[in-house]
Amino acid sequence: MKSKLWIYGASNCLPWKLDSDGQCWTNILSKKLDMNLINRAREGCDNLYIYHCIISDIPHHAPDDWAVVFWTHPNRKSFVYDPDNPLHDNEIKNGALVYKHNQIFFRSNNPKANNSLAGWAALRPMSRGNKFFDTWFMNYFSEHEQRLSMMSYVDSGWAKIPCKKTFGYFSQESISHMKLNDPLCFLEFVLNTQSQISDQDLHLSAKGHELLADILLSFQQ
Repeated sequence: MKSKLWIYGASNCLPWKLDSDGQCWTNILSKKLDMNLINRAREGCDNLYIYHCIISDIPHHAPDDWAVVFWTHPNRKSFVYDPDNPLHDNEIKNGALVYKHNQIFFRSNNPKANNSLAGWAALRPMSRGNKFFDTWFMNYFSEHEQRLSMMSYVDSGWAKIPCKKTFGYFSQESISHMKLNDPLCFLEFVLNTQSQISDQDLHLSAKGHELLADILLSFQQ
């Protein structure tokens, strides 16, 4: 039975604007290692959802598997869906991003997302004219709390994932509150290799996916 390659993260772990899934670094890596790919990444998700997927999958991790986790920016925020809450139903009906993995999560679907360097270098919630999410931002958002939560997810992931694991991060700025030794940061990788789709979209080009797959492959050897 083949070992499994478990992927956890956001859009940087997906074939964003690629011609085929096979061009994504996750698929390239699983093919080179002859491992079955299980990709839990979802566009725009937050660290709460990533951590939820990890904890849900841990009983299925085998010793010879490999979990690659790209933690996203700590300021992203999703909510656990409560089917008895009409406000939650209303947000989902109005086009919120929805994620399902044993539980249902939802977050604001921001049509004005900025994927340029300016947008990624200062990723922070802001009022967008949506009462539900703007109320959270104005009354409850705490960058300190978000960063503390991220630290707890990362520490727990290191302690609990029973197979080989590799962690990557959104950017150096996103982990400025953590003391990490030579971390793999997606934004800096893109900028250092100039492997973005364009100046207005810093997601990886097809060549960038190949480069990232090679970097991660070196961790496995």
